[in-house]
Amino acid sequence: MDVSKFNALLCNIKTVKHDIVDLRKEVATAFNETHRAATSTTLDRYISHKQARKVIDSEYLNTWFHPEALHALLAFRDAIRLCSC
Repeated sequence: MDVSKFNALLCNIKTVKHDIVDLRKEVATAFNETHRAATSTTLDRYISHKQARKVIDSEYLNTWFHPEALHALLAFRDAIRLCSC
């Protein structure tokens, strides 16, 4: 993501009126999904195709993040994509 695009997105999120109840639910859902994905064991992910370790075609991310940390980061990315905020 372009830094200026990210900054514009961040500014928009900070200035838009949010429904606090809905936002709290979405943040809790994103946290719970990330926590569930990040704390399942390697064996759990091996057994369950749905929980297979998340991967990304990024040399930078694959170089600088431990596979488990990258899995958690990508799980969080996927969880926040489901939010309506």
